[in-house]
Amino acid sequence: MIIPVTSLPSNFKPYKFKSFKMKAMSLQQAIDLGKDPSLQEVVKLLQVLVGDEIDASLLVPVDVKYLVAMLAFHAYPKQKWELNLTCPHCKKAHKRSISMSDFPPVPSLAADDPYPLTIDDGKHVWELGYPTVEAWDTMVEKLGFTKDTDLDELEPAKFIDLVEPYILSVDGKKEKIRETIMEMDDFGILNLMLEAIKTYFLDDTEAEFECPECKKKYSVALSAVEVTQYTPFLDKAAISKYKTNFRL
Repeated sequence: MIIPVTSLPSNFKPYKFKSFKMKAMSLQQAIDLGKDPSLQEVVKLLQVLVGDEIDASLLVPVDVKYLVAMLAFHAYPKQKWELNLTCPHCKKAHKRSISMSDFPPVPSLAADDPYPLTIDDGKHVWELGYPTVEAWDTMVEKLGFTKDTDLDELEPAKFIDLVEPYILSVDGKKEKIRETIMEMDDFGILNLMLEAIKTYFLDDTEAEFECPECKKKYSVALSAVEVTQYTPFLDKAAISKYKTNFRL
């Protein structure tokens, strides 16, 4: 099976290529990835699956996470994944079956938005963009970073640890970025950077659902779908689509 990839959460902004194709993963690859679903291991697998179409090491974390979810959904065609959800409005718990079609990537950066984003503070021109997988892993390790981390409550050192990976260059240079940050005397620039990062680069791909109780709509992040542990399972609804000469 060949999976065309024509849309990504990043809207292909960080890349020179605009699309690519990848193979579906094998059962052995799925089991191996289930043992270590780290971003680094996902990138290694993606390189095998895309062959020489692209350099998978160039993929940014938001796209890697989306692609691994896409692979999981493709591993079980037409499979529905059941989520235990709680409505943020009425607090009622309920179940919801979802598929990959519920999570189309909606990029924060539109086609006509510039990339990288730039901030000119009169002293320096800062370029902001998606961090690399390596930079993301380092940041997570330093911060103990999770989706529940309160970015506004970070202590100064960790605040800088968060912002630094998103600064691609200062005055066109990729070296000594942290040193230049530390020489800042206008801290408002850091706050402006954080707002840009939160607005454009931290958003997860989301689906909008309606609560069956209060009927209000709310969003659920793709990261809430536990699809990285690829354990084969028996689901009569999923396997009933196959033609057989025996009764299930």
